[in-house]
Amino acid sequence: MTLHLPKVHPSICHLPEELIDEIVYQVYIDSGRFVRSVVPLSLTCWQLRKATLPVIFHSITLSGCGQTADQRTLDFLCYLAQNPNISGYIRHVRAFPHVLAHMDEKLQVLIRPEVSEHALALTAFRNLSSLKKVR
Repeated sequence: MTLHLPKVHPSICHLPEELIDEIVYQVYIDSGRFVRSVVPLSLTCWQLRKATLPVIFHSITLSGCGQTADQRTLDFLCYLAQNPNISGYIRHVRAFPHVLAHMDEKLQVLIRPEVSEHALALTAFRNLSSLKKVR
């Protein structure tokens, strides 16, 4: 009797974590340090997602004015509030001074009390803006 086992095709996800980290870093460096170059990797498997998150969220920029920019900031802060582990990857926060100065009050206007994520988003913003890393 012959035992037929399914063929296992090796993939990048079977590599040791250190090699996956190095591959992600090389993709990032080779692309001219464009974060967008590693985002597709983050969508392939959980091992690559885990390796790309520190690159994707290393530096964030809060910029722009107007309702669209304010809504994007609120959406991002809601995302951070719903995924608190992501904020641990953030090492640098860049923001135009006028954005930081007015964002707290703008968020107060955008926040709807019945949406609990919005209250968490405001807390996330205050935590980010209180970091010494803000420039």
